[in-house]
Amino acid sequence: MGYQIDFLPVGDSNGDAICIRHGDDNGFYVHVTDAGFVDTADIVIEHIRKNYGTHARINELVLSHADNDHACGMPRVLKAF
Repeated sequence: MGYQIDFLPVGDSNGDAICIRHGDDNGFYVHVTDAGFVDTADIVIEHIRKNYGTHARINELVLSHADNDHACGMPRVLKAF
């Protein structure tokens, strides 16, 4: 499998969310950096479920900084997984 890196459109030019999946035939890990705005958190959730599987889980979650366009979607993403 190697690596899959997805930069998600979670708002106007300011929002940010990055999903990374890495692993091999034995399994994979999911890393998420930032989660965009509250009203765009579903984009992150749906992306993970659609592309990584409905039973995928987040292994690492990083918040780069506490601005609204990076942090406010985080609680919703955490609750979903």
